[in-house]
Amino acid sequence: MKNICHKALVISLLMALLPNFVDAQKVTFAPLQGWVVTDTVTNSKSMAYSDLLRLEHSVLVVYLKTYRKKIAYLKSAVKNKPKSKRMKKLLRQTLEKSQQQQRAIVEAYTNHYQFSDVLFLPDTLAPLLLDGQKEGIFVSDTSLTIDETARLPLDSFYICYIGTPPTATSTGAESLIIANSNNEMLPSPFPYATMLATYGKWSLIGSIGVKFRSGSDAAITQTVKKQQQRLEKFQRKFWKDYESGKVMIIEE
Repeated sequence: MKNICHKALVISLLMALLPNFVDAQKVTFAPLQGWVVTDTVTNSKSMAYSDLLRLEHSVLVVYLKTYRKKIAYLKSAVKNKPKSKRMKKLLRQTLEKSQQQQRAIVEAYTNHYQFSDVLFLPDTLAPLLLDGQKEGIFVSDTSLTIDETARLPLDSFYICYIGTPPTATSTGAESLIIANSNNEMLPSPFPYATMLATYGKWSLIGSIGVKFRSGSDAAITQTVKKQQQRLEKFQRKFWKDYESGKVMIIEE
């Protein structure tokens, strides 16, 4: 119990003290009631640890991909060619895929992600979020309807969306990407990109190798589980650095 309380105190202090860096070799943060944090790890890792602790005590806003542009194009095509069975089929399939994927993401994060609080946002409403709107834009369940009671309680939050990270820092494959509230992708070594499980790529569930169909419920669930595991692994690295003295809390 003493160790748990100590870690809780450390997290609370780090949350308040981590934002202000001095240099890459010895990073000292602004004091709070006589306490100061000294970090002797690299600056990039210091920043990653800061984001890790902030995320843990913040909200992850998960964008729901609506395929807005593709659906708008197909609706226009159907309107211009009302007898085109192909365009009608493509429109129907795209709408179904969008709804299926959104529901799968909501279910996966609801059931398999515990690292932080979560809110869901249709990506068409992202500009409102980035402009500061905190309520009347979020989805809370698989009905995919706007929940007027759902509210972002903090000014600081993180964003997660399906996208392609830069090839310079990853495989360039479609991934779940975490960004800050300014819509800036978090830098390495933070585990900011988790590659989507796709058909044709073997993934391990326990000791069993399985293949996933891209965009399937199983693929999305496996990806969210992996994201949770990678965040937990990086959290363990933080505590290892803390326990070894690389991240220290001292009293002035």
